[in-house]
Amino acid sequence: MKPNENPVTFSELRQRYDERFTTYKFDLPPNTIISMIVDNTVPNERGIYFVFDGLGCEGVPVYIGKAGTLKKGAWLNQGLRDRLKALQGRIPRNQFFRDRINRQALAGMSFLCFITMDDKNSVLPHTAEAHAMQVYFEQYEQLPTLNTEY
Repeated sequence: MKPNENPVTFSELRQRYDERFTTYKFDLPPNTIISMIVDNTVPNERGIYFVFDGLGCEGVPVYIGKAGTLKKGAWLNQGLRDRLKALQGRIPRNQFFRDRINRQALAGMSFLCFITMDDKNSVLPHTAEAHAMQVYFEQYEQLPTLNTEY
């Protein structure tokens, strides 16, 4: 998708991504370690992901992220599975998400992942993430809550 082909709403973007890319989603209930779920649910492929407060991947994402970086023509070794288990700021994500669920008294959090680089698609994760951020920003005039910069 080119920048001038942006969907009108984030919901429309999500629908287009659902139709185009292989999708994985999962819920993270309170007091659950994300690595235990991710290791059995999400492949370590390159793509992007949306994080939601609450279960079921409903509403507006609180975070948009990517997994897959090219450096000097070679892919770095961090796919979606590894990225979802990495640090959030300086805090391990196992702790970060558990703390957010408890502080916000959430029923849990949910994650929606899109594989953007595979045998069917060759969209750089950075491109898909930038597109999602642009559509989000145009609709909400801010970044997602947990995206502190872009």
